[in-house]
Amino acid sequence: MNYNNIKKIALCFIFTALITGCAGSGNVPDWTYAAFNMLEDFKQAALEGRTTIAELHFQRAVEEIKKSGDLVLLGRAYLNRYAVQTALLESFDDGKFQKIQSVHPDRENAAFLSFLKGNFDRTDSKLLPSPYAAAQNDLLEGNAKHDVHESGSSPCPCRSVHVWIPALQGMRW
Repeated sequence: MNYNNIKKIALCFIFTALITGCAGSGNVPDWTYAAFNMLEDFKQAALEGRTTIAELHFQRAVEEIKKSGDLVLLGRAYLNRYAVQTALLESFDDGKFQKIQSVHPDRENAAFLSFLKGNFDRTDSKLLPSPYAAAQNDLLEGNAKHDVHESGSSPCPCRSVHVWIPALQGMRW
């Protein structure tokens, strides 16, 4: 083997190493896994009626998310909580969410809160995840047959909970 061939092979090796080294997505911070797992545990415990355990999991999730400094994500954690409370036909105090919104407003988060409160006619459906936008449009048209799960994988914080709970809460009996 001559010197030029060795040089070409070495350059190819270095080039390949640089590409694969730079193309990696990097490590996912530990807080993301911890926060996700804590939110999932919160939802499960809350839906099972274990409120003390649920509250503990939620507070731990919030602490993990605070490590990111991402206020939009922190707001979404609170929206998860409100979605669970809505699914359980409980009222919720959105004060902490509103504080986050006052510092760092997010239109999508605000739209989802409006949706959870049953303010369908004042919620911009373009800002909602597609299954919720379709459900909201159905609600406004008086079609109560839509389920967020019909659209495939649902971003529903409660997974098995239908979007009709806010509509039921807003109904006058």
